[in-house]
Amino acid sequence: MYKNINGSKVIFEARNEALQLVFLYGWTSSRRFGLVKLAKLINMADKPQRVRVLDGARNIMPAIVDASLQNNMSVLVDAYKSTELDTESGLAMFALSSALTDRAEPNEALLANTCWFTTEDEVYISDGVIQDFAAGRTLTETDIVKGGRGEGRCQEDLGGKDFCGG
Repeated sequence: MYKNINGSKVIFEARNEALQLVFLYGWTSSRRFGLVKLAKLINMADKPQRVRVLDGARNIMPAIVDASLQNNMSVLVDAYKSTELDTESGLAMFALSSALTDRAEPNEALLANTCWFTTEDEVYISDGVIQDFAAGRTLTETDIVKGGRGEGRCQEDLGGKDFCGG
């Protein structure tokens, strides 16, 4: 693990000596883009390698969900989550379909968190792609997930170059 002096950037390193691969990923902040995830795969072998990578973040919280709400009512929060993907721009939006209340009245939740990727890779927002990827199946995606945990992931078939820079 590496971090800069003021602690605003942290990088994690995982080495696989048998495969001669190094995976670096980290988090930093940006005044323009907010929280930014960085990822890099380094090939330490003498020859090119073919690698499939699925990278991302799980359970991205909607804007109005704080730690107390998530810790006390996570199942209810999951039931009200709505994740939408604009496939043209790669922008994923994480929101609640309604504000949580114990009254039988409509109550819109009008704020959302967003994330996007700075690559041309496929973007997936459903949890099901993890099992499909692990099993070697073709990944299919929808542009909306309701009542479940949203995520942002991208996949690329690469040989030792940078990936999933979002």
